[in-house]
Amino acid sequence: MEPPVDLPAKPGVYLFRDENDRVIYIGKARSIKKRVASYFTSSENLPDKIRVMLKHAHRLEFILTETEREALILEASLIRRYRPRYNTRLTDDKSYPYIRISHDLYPSISIVRRTDEEGSYFGPFTDLRGMKRVFKLLRQIFGVRTCRQMKEGGCLNREIGLCLAPCVNDLDPEEYRERVRSVITVLEGRVEDVIDELSTAMWDASDKMEFERAASIRDGIEGLKKVFEELNIWRKGADLDIIGLKSLDNGDISFLLFMVRDGRIMGRESFLLQEGADLDDPLASLITQYYMTASMIPPALIVPYLPPDYRVLEEWLSEKRGERVVISLPRDERERKLLNLAEKGAEHLKPPKPPTSDALSTLKLALNLKRDINRIEAFDISNIGGRYAVGSMVVFEGGSFRKRDYKRFRIKTVAGIDDVRMMEEVIRRRLRSTDGSRLPDLLVLDGGRAQLNVALKVIDEAGVDVTALALAKRFEEIYLPHEKRPIRLEERSPALRLLKQIRDEAHRFAITYHRRLRGRDLDLSILDQIEGIGRKRKEALLRHFGSVDAIRSASIDELKSVSGIGDKIADKIYDLLHRQGGAA
Repeated sequence: MEPPVDLPAKPGVYLFRDENDRVIYIGKARSIKKRVASYFTSSENLPDKIRVMLKHAHRLEFILTETEREALILEASLIRRYRPRYNTRLTDDKSYPYIRISHDLYPSISIVRRTDEEGSYFGPFTDLRGMKRVFKLLRQIFGVRTCRQMKEGGCLNREIGLCLAPCVNDLDPEEYRERVRSVITVLEGRVEDVIDELSTAMWDASDKMEFERAASIRDGIEGLKKVFEELNIWRKGADLDIIGLKSLDNGDISFLLFMVRDGRIMGRESFLLQEGADLDDPLASLITQYYMTASMIPPALIVPYLPPDYRVLEEWLSEKRGERVVISLPRDERERKLLNLAEKGAEHLKPPKPPTSDALSTLKLALNLKRDINRIEAFDISNIGGRYAVGSMVVFEGGSFRKRDYKRFRIKTVAGIDDVRMMEEVIRRRLRSTDGSRLPDLLVLDGGRAQLNVALKVIDEAGVDVTALALAKRFEEIYLPHEKRPIRLEERSPALRLLKQIRDEAHRFAITYHRRLRGRDLDLSILDQIEGIGRKRKEALLRHFGSVDAIRSASIDELKSVSGIGDKIADKIYDLLHRQGGAA
């Protein structure tokens, strides 16, 4: 795709489409002209995923907006609509249940996992057991119906006193809806308000000598207190969300969100922003994606840092809430402690396991294997013009990546640009390093027929019982040992998604090692400018400090603490690196 011309320097949303006219990436910008130009003028600094996207991009279109806030809203809406392949998506709690209140004349309450019907939704709830206890209490205390459609003659819930049965009783709709409003008050976390109302009703019943009704209300109050007494009291009357985040080793960003309602921690939500480290601002992305469909927006969000466009986010959230919403750093010690707790929790969140059962079964059938697939090893090659050539091996076993088994290979026997022979070397070294007890069930190679053929040759020479396939990036074609033509699985196939996930992890691991080698040689070349420093001294400095930037930040005494670095050499290093003023 050629760089677009004559783009407007105005706010809006831009969409990249592939040759089949599918939307593959959506972004927003304060200036569409500057933002789109950055994709083509500094592509080396772009994340790997965006560079791949540009290779598939066929044309660009854009939608102008009056303000940045409108662009923010439109971007989130279009991402939900098109689900573009290369946009970073929030892995949220879609499988968790909500409590739904219908919009009927006599509303019903129900537990649902989808939010596509008309109604008011509360959740999602991650504590399923606690949610069911609350739901049961709401039925017992307020008698709101739980049936989808009212039945003539009533049902069992009416007989056992769990429903006011508007289907057979002549109830005032407004009186019934007052009970529904109490249910909503509880679900919004304002439990004390409801308990106060119930206490008043209990004493009124007692004064009227309606002792059975008073006892029933008393039991309801005690039930509510019991359910919520385990919730941590934080600050009475406070309504806010506290968001902690941590970067994971694989480039994902994990989030933990505490929901504080009326001074109580009412729940927590966890999210994974896949490849979030590639984003300009992962926190802004989370806020946009999560609150686009959130059932309740509090008046305050406490965050670890203020996103660059936080004022725009505040304006958008305030419009959705109907009242002012503030995005803020912790304002006191209690908020700071809770934010620290959220960040620690986010650090230990485990990414959701992929749905591998169907995927592996599909793979087994496609490859005509007799045994089940449990351990998969994927390989990739990374180099630049044949230089800094490396190979990677990642392991997927038992439904998750097994990072302690990952391997890196510095290419030793191949000179120049020859990815196929490099792949052959890596596979040969891998199969030589095993005693037969840890052989994979399947090798996945990044490449096409040529890569598969050399792998099969090495497998045959090694005399091991292993099969292999190659996955080509261009059309996601799969090359199999006994098939002349590559096969294509459906884009939404669990098997293809799993293969791509494993292949992409191998690519990430390879390119990370490749960049590390390039960066190390760059550091060595900078130190070459210092007279009197040989390779051993350079390597000793880099081993001790880790990088040229760290060496530049060191004092002369710290430099002298390195083996082989005396007073004169330390002075030369300090003078040269500081004279360059960071431009080295």
